[in-house]
Amino acid sequence: MSVKFCNIGGIRFSRIVMGSCYFGTKISEKDSMEMMDYYMTQGGNVIDTAFSYANWLPDGAQASEKTIGRWLKSSGANAVIVTKAGLLERRDTADKKQSCAACLSYEQLRTEIEKSLDALGIPTVDAWLLHRDDENIPVDEIIDICNEFVHEGKTRLIGVSNWRPERIAAANAWAEKNGRTPFTLSQILWSAAQITKEEWGDSTLAAMDAASREYYIAAKMPVMAFSSQAKGFFSKAFDSTENLSGPAKDRFFNARNGERLETMRRICRANGISPAAAALSYITSNPVDGLAIVGCSRLSQLKDSLSTPDFTMSADDIAELER
Repeated sequence: MSVKFCNIGGIRFSRIVMGSCYFGTKISEKDSMEMMDYYMTQGGNVIDTAFSYANWLPDGAQASEKTIGRWLKSSGANAVIVTKAGLLERRDTADKKQSCAACLSYEQLRTEIEKSLDALGIPTVDAWLLHRDDENIPVDEIIDICNEFVHEGKTRLIGVSNWRPERIAAANAWAEKNGRTPFTLSQILWSAAQITKEEWGDSTLAAMDAASREYYIAAKMPVMAFSSQAKGFFSKAFDSTENLSGPAKDRFFNARNGERLETMRRICRANGISPAAAALSYITSNPVDGLAIVGCSRLSQLKDSLSTPDFTMSADDIAELER
């Protein structure tokens, strides 16, 4: 079985992407490298990281990028690297909600992309995304900053994370009109278990909804889904919802996702696939041009997720999940 691929801006991306938020912190460097090695042997080729991973933890500053950089050097792997910039802060507050803000000043973004390249040990990233939006800044200014880094060879593609479709459309319309490189990739909260940014607890996020789906299909813009397995909601609840705990329960366990769980159980049993693999297939088989980020904490979870990477979920099953 082989991982599905797509072409984005002339670069071949595997549709299942290796997430790395806690590499080098909650996940040891040894375990992180072992997972990246296994992921690559299974045909995956995209590693997703960020300048801010995991700055909010003790000794976490750029830990993910630095771990990936050491792995790239030791393994010699030819991986597609996606990183992000412009997230000023991310911290856990007393009510367990996240406090985030964007910083898209020229000085901040230049500092971050240069430090990212240094940590990763490479001269160019394949895709560089703005981690949050600051809607007080005109899109033409933001596009011009990003284009400067493209022209300098620091990144091949530019994109966004947690931006509203209206802002993406405005930025790309201006880019097209003025001969600039547009945003070619978006990253948002998206899974087969429905959730809003309010339910997640972070108002700066963007989550897939009907309007976003319509935009991404019409624009033919690829979407990288973070939390694509809904914090393990379907895997943990598959046998019994009593197995749910933590974010999988707090954020995703509700009546509408209970209905989606029943549908997912039927799909898995009918096709002989695991809930983890089915959750990824929902993204990679979707009418939206989807790529699913896998944020596993253990190798066993990654192996389960990659057990049937080429499975294509039917349009009818996707429609039933989304009903």
